[in-house]
Amino acid sequence: SSLEVENGKGCLVFQTPPNPDGINLSYKISIDIDGIEVIKTIEANKVVVANNIPLGKHRISCTAYKSGSIIYASGSTEATIKSGKTDSLNLILKRQTTPEAPEIILQPQSRIITLAATGGANVSLTAKAKASGGELTVKWFKSSNADMSGKSEISSHTETNETVEIDPNLKIVNSILSESYSSTGSFYYQCEFIHSDTTNFGDETSSSKSSIISVKVKSLSSFSASYTGSPVSPLSLPALTDFAITETYSDGSTASGNHSDYTITSMSIDTNRKVGSIPIELKHTGTGYTASANVTYKYTPTSSSATAIIEGDSSITLAQYTGSQTLTVRADNATPYTIYGSSPSSTVSDTKTYQWYKGSEKIANATDQTFTVPVNESGTFSYKCKVTYTPNATYAMSTTPTIIETSAIMVTVAKWTVVVKNASGIIQNPNESGVYTILKNSDIYTFDIQNNALNASSLATAITWSTENTEYLDIDDNMVCANDAGINQSATIKATYTDPVSHANTTVLEIPVIIKLVDSTGVYTDWSTLEADIEAYTNTAQPKVFKVGNMNANLNIEITGNVTIQPVDGGATICRSGFYGSLFTITGSGAKLTLDGNSNSSSLILDGKEISAVGALITAENSATLIIENNVTLKNNNRTNGGGGAVSIVNSTLYMNGGSIESNTLTNDTDDLGGGGVYLSGSTMNMIGGSISGNKATKLSGGGIFANNSAITISGNTFITGNSTEINPETDKTLQGGGGIYLKDSTLILISNAKIQNNSAPNASGGGIYNTTTGAVTLYSEEALSGNTAYNGGNIYSTY
Repeated sequence: SSLEVENGKGCLVFQTPPNPDGINLSYKISIDIDGIEVIKTIEANKVVVANNIPLGKHRISCTAYKSGSIIYASGSTEATIKSGKTDSLNLILKRQTTPEAPEIILQPQSRIITLAATGGANVSLTAKAKASGGELTVKWFKSSNADMSGKSEISSHTETNETVEIDPNLKIVNSILSESYSSTGSFYYQCEFIHSDTTNFGDETSSSKSSIISVKVKSLSSFSASYTGSPVSPLSLPALTDFAITETYSDGSTASGNHSDYTITSMSIDTNRKVGSIPIELKHTGTGYTASANVTYKYTPTSSSATAIIEGDSSITLAQYTGSQTLTVRADNATPYTIYGSSPSSTVSDTKTYQWYKGSEKIANATDQTFTVPVNESGTFSYKCKVTYTPNATYAMSTTPTIIETSAIMVTVAKWTVVVKNASGIIQNPNESGVYTILKNSDIYTFDIQNNALNASSLATAITWSTENTEYLDIDDNMVCANDAGINQSATIKATYTDPVSHANTTVLEIPVIIKLVDSTGVYTDWSTLEADIEAYTNTAQPKVFKVGNMNANLNIEITGNVTIQPVDGGATICRSGFYGSLFTITGSGAKLTLDGNSNSSSLILDGKEISAVGALITAENSATLIIENNVTLKNNNRTNGGGGAVSIVNSTLYMNGGSIESNTLTNDTDDLGGGGVYLSGSTMNMIGGSISGNKATKLSGGGIFANNSAITISGNTFITGNSTEINPETDKTLQGGGGIYLKDSTLILISNAKIQNNSAPNASGGGIYNTTTGAVTLYSEEALSGNTAYNGGNIYSTY
């Protein structure tokens, strides 16, 4: 029919004629679209539209079915879908005069068979076909020629009729021909299926012939086999079809063996709990010949059915400091397997490992079958263990580990009640020294604060107990970071029992005490704890806030993530204590440290305590970032080598949005490494708030800032003031200097209210700024520089 094309797609319209008298017809339309068959079923005298047919040429075929299943007529033609109008399509059906030809759905297969030891051989050949309606019969033919010339019909064969519930009219016949041989030779066979339907076609029949196949009878001399299947579990037999079998005959020829001619004999070894490459014997049933092939045997890893429990009660109560409890996990052992052929004999199995958890947090280094519960912290805690069975990658079916988790066990650590009393039971004045008591329930123990434990002689006016039911001592704020205090941060208090009769003292326990400010939730007052948690945080995308109180810093903290440090309410001071390197090292792209006193308007102080140190307070390197906010002070660091008394920025970025860098000193005498306050190399500094003041470079340049191959922008209400360099060149006092800032191959831009004032270089040049080589300075106001003094160039001295 005519059709329109829209968007490159067309349609075909079909109309079926009415049924002939006395015949009930239905029609099935098939459209071949790019190799995909689209079928539409239409009743008589109906119209159907096939839409969205692509442009181009398509094959259209139609079949008319009489009474729903017998083919009555068929026909086909081509339809070309073009742009615009398409001519009418005429599809002529031709009435069938003979039954449809049978469709062979299983062809017989050529075979090579071998004579048995007794001289005989048998073969079964199978063919199957189907047709609609009528009857379906079978004939088998045999010939000694490959073209089936001189063939003869074989009368003895069996047929089996199969039925299909959804189409009872469909005839399916399965035919089996059985032949026997007593000598070698070649024989050829063909099967013919005949379809007859006397009701619709009278005496007319249709037939289909199978392919011609050969049966070659040979004398087997030997065979070999190799295993091609997947690994097998111990005590399991592989499938015969997983062996590649090659037969060798007496005439020297070879061919693939038929699996149906073989069986697997009893195993040559006992594979119970054995793994590896194990030989399995195959037997040819006709001749009795045998051969072996190596089969890969692997064990099945421990499944989720394994169990693990923590021995003992599900809840335990312990007294703080008075002892400990060891938990033991009992888990199923992985089944061991012997490696076949190993010498000496060796076994393999899953590797069983343990990991203990406190709540949902993994406990570091707790990887034994037993775990000793710590009793230094009071409270109720949940402990559990995960047992992991890791398969042996060589001998296991799978490398996926099995993880078994125990039920949780609850451990309650009861807190000691700590009260300060004198020997008479009166609450002790913190200014007095002497005998103190520690109470647990109704028992009273006494102890002395020993000089060798807490250095009480120098802290007598500073030590007080914190609130009851805590295990910490509270140190007076004024004593924090006092170098002469001699605070031992891991001291031990001895508790002794005084017998009321003999008055003899017996040590009953030793209590570890951490001397620090009383903790608030989430506040760090121990430097080593802060170091461990910061170094464990490596996320550069999301900042993590660490709240800190007063602390002594006695080691370096390396920062590779995005870290913000804020003081507790009321402020916090971090002091250098017995450690001479950088307190913080920020390293790597994305690594960031933000010192932030903005959150609660409390001061955060990093104090070098004027100890001779080899490192700055803070070092940033390898594309890292340091941000200093309001209420932050970096002071009193006395550095004896390197660059930057307080801050060293190498190939990184410094943002100073507030705060101060003050009273730091650099005494280094190495060329190109200066900066009493800040050292910059290959870096960027943006300062929009705060001050850099009172810093000193005693032997090189840049009292406040030393910049090498760097870019500095200073704006807002900022001050570079009171800094100095005390270099004293012996030959030429114009070579070096920069009391405020020293620039080498660097740029400096001063914007808005930025001030560089009252800096000095009394024996050198550039009291405010010293600019050399390819440096460049941009001033947006003459008032930016004032009151700076030097031997040459009070406010600014430039060699470029």
